[in-house]
Formats: sequence, C-alpha cells, structure tokens
Amino acid sequence: MNPLTSWVQSGMTSPADRQFQHDVRILKNTSNASSLNTEWNMPVKDNAFVKDLENKDEKVREIGEGIVGARRLGKNVLNDAISQVRELRGRT
Repeated sequence: MNPLTSWVQSGMTSPADRQFQHDVRILKNTSNASSLNTEWNMPVKDNAFVKDLENKDEKVREIGEGIVGARRLGKNVLNDAISQVRELRGRT
C-alpha cells in the first residue's frame, strides 16, 4: 500500500475527511475527469443537450416572429383587398 494512502486512511476520520476521501475516490474512478463541468456538475454531453434546446428555442422564436410578420403582411393584403372591393363597388 502506498504510504500516503495508508496515512490518509489512518489519520482522516472526521466526516469532512471522509467526504474528502470519497471525492478523491470518485475523481480517481472517473474515466475522463476533464469531461465534467464543475459549474453545473454535469457531463459535457448534457451541456450539448441544453445548447441544442436553446438552438431549438431560438428557431421557434424566429418562426414565431415570421408568423407575426406574415399576419401583419396578410392583414395589409386583406385591407388592400377590402379597399379595392370598396372602390369597385363605388364605381359600379
């Protein structure tokens, strides 16, 4: 056994020390510790998932803006058509 490991196991008995040992074991057993995002404690793939949702949200927002624009355009077209019909009725 590594002398440092035996010293850690024999001397660290408080709850905080045991938590530290537990954290060290997790880091040693993590195959790719650099893939962890420490801010969110989520694997990077989950962050990619969140970004995908944000991109989809942005696309939905753009589509919504397009719909609003089309409705405005449609309303203008409808108003123009009504004006033309009124003009034709007035002329008839």
